[in-house]
Amino acid sequence: MRTAVVAFVVLRLVVTVVSGLAVTYGVDVETIDPAARDMLDEPSLDEGVAGVLLGPWQRQDALRYLRIARDGYATDVDSVFAPAYPLMIRAVAMPLGGGGQARVVAALLISNVAALVAFYLFLRLISRHFGEATGRRALLALVVFPTSFFLVAAYTESLFLCFTLAALLRLDEERHVEAGVFGALAALSRLTGWVVAVPLLWGVWARRREIVESGPVSVVSNLVFAGLPIAAAGGFLGYRHIAGLPPISDVYEGYWLTSTSWPGKALLRALGWIVTGSVPEKYGMSFRLDVLSMLLALGACVWGFRRMPRPWWLYTVMATLFVLLPDSYERTVNSTSRYVLVIFPIFLMLTGIRRLPAMFLSVISVLLGLMFLWSSANWYWVA
Repeated sequence: MRTAVVAFVVLRLVVTVVSGLAVTYGVDVETIDPAARDMLDEPSLDEGVAGVLLGPWQRQDALRYLRIARDGYATDVDSVFAPAYPLMIRAVAMPLGGGGQARVVAALLISNVAALVAFYLFLRLISRHFGEATGRRALLALVVFPTSFFLVAAYTESLFLCFTLAALLRLDEERHVEAGVFGALAALSRLTGWVVAVPLLWGVWARRREIVESGPVSVVSNLVFAGLPIAAAGGFLGYRHIAGLPPISDVYEGYWLTSTSWPGKALLRALGWIVTGSVPEKYGMSFRLDVLSMLLALGACVWGFRRMPRPWWLYTVMATLFVLLPDSYERTVNSTSRYVLVIFPIFLMLTGIRRLPAMFLSVISVLLGLMFLWSSANWYWVA
């Protein structure tokens, strides 16, 4: 816990200071395209202490979570975001007054508590199999990753990672009921969270003889709890249908110009742009980090086949698959560097880098992270 707390406090302090400086001394907000800084009818927190501590987190998708917490799925485009985080924001914000500022405070409180717990679970899980020293190095790799500030922002990365790690840890301890419940919560935090069911079902398969010998009730109950993430995701999709919301694919195609294609199509196009030097001018450093993040996820799939527990590997493969499926010529591999934060075996893989190269890469990663954080606080899209 001490290591997790230290890692969290350092990340939180750095992010708070840099984001505060960014909104204080950064780009004049009046010079930014109004369409790029649409507040979605949320009150803009840009004055005083609230402007420094809370204002930097009223950005992009965070505003959508805040709007869902306020209005529910009244806007079709918001309906692709899973309900757990907005519901938690609404519940925590109510005792704080329920207004716009209270919602931002609630969102940050939830994501920051989830980040701290996720760091602790991350260390526990990895240390069980690879030792405490490796666990600390893997956590360091996660904390210095250029997009790690999203773990303490008003996004779902830390909440999803927390529930996923809790599910895998309980699976490791053969506490399948709790593993299924945490897996269901992960599925209600992110639409792709149903993939947590795959390692849980593997856990049932690995213990099949013991489970069968315990009788048919044990077989059914184990399968039910392992399948809870799929049931949770299906329940949300069922709610969308009953509520008359458009199909998720239509929302993605209509608003984000994104469709589902064969895995890796967008990655191959992006690599072709890089090799031929034809990367569109509108794409900056974040585009290259997105491509690198995809390659890291693929690398973890190959590296981990013989090196990590089978449930972790299955989760890595399934999570990577959903990173590779979306395709959009307009957006290409957008946001991958944020999505891979929850593919935790990537950071275990990075512990294998030798010390001096690891130190060099850590410095580069921190500098990139500071640049991305500054850009995000000034309304530029990062991930």
